[in-house]
Amino acid sequence: GYQWPWPRSYFAEIANQVNQGDGKVIGVDIFLSEPDEDPANDLAFAKALENAPAAVGVVQIFESPVDTFSISTLLQAQPAYKNALDANGITAFTRDEDAIVRSVQAYDIYKDKIYYHWAFEVARLYLDVEPPTQPTDTSIQFNGQAVPLRGKQVLVNFAGPSQTYTTYRAADVHDGITLEENPDAFRGKIVLIGATTVTLQDMYPTPFSTQIPTAGVEIVASTIDTLITGQYLTEAPPWVALAMTIAAALVAAFISR
Repeated sequence: GYQWPWPRSYFAEIANQVNQGDGKVIGVDIFLSEPDEDPANDLAFAKALENAPAAVGVVQIFESPVDTFSISTLLQAQPAYKNALDANGITAFTRDEDAIVRSVQAYDIYKDKIYYHWAFEVARLYLDVEPPTQPTDTSIQFNGQAVPLRGKQVLVNFAGPSQTYTTYRAADVHDGITLEENPDAFRGKIVLIGATTVTLQDMYPTPFSTQIPTAGVEIVASTIDTLITGQYLTEAPPWVALAMTIAAALVAAFISR
């Protein structure tokens, strides 16, 4: 019954339900830079996140061209959420030349401060490990491993197409239906709160499907999964693609004969 954006008090009730269900980390894929119409709603949501064992929010760094140079702007949560969020991270995705999302931006820099993708922040709070270090264009250190990067991008090891991860309707969580049906729905888990409707345009084609796009929040879920399991992807060198092309041509010739 609500128009977007929903009142923050509604999200507060969702977060409270996750806390009641013993969720371990709450990730909020919602920009909190603009205040709610009722300041009490922001305070309620901030308190719910503060009561969570760990909570992560999102920020966005904009580059605005001005004449011959550009100005960087950081879009971040309001002061009300300063003590409620244990970490904040960037949200940027990258589309390849064929418009498919295969990676996320590992980090960005604003005024000499490094902001990592919020998937890193969620993963490190879940694993209880140190934040990432030593970021370069080709790698970053995380959880005792060198994470391979492709031009500052983490290649996502997608777990599957859209709806691979368990998804609950916000209304069902808010109304207590989810916990009533499954008291262990959130226990010890990472719970990401984000939009999955096409109308909000946070949907992207992935290697699993270009026709049925995947919600951005679920792409982040796959990214977090990649970081937690340490099953990283690397781009094959050009000679591998050439060898595969030649092999395919030989097989095609053999079949034709």
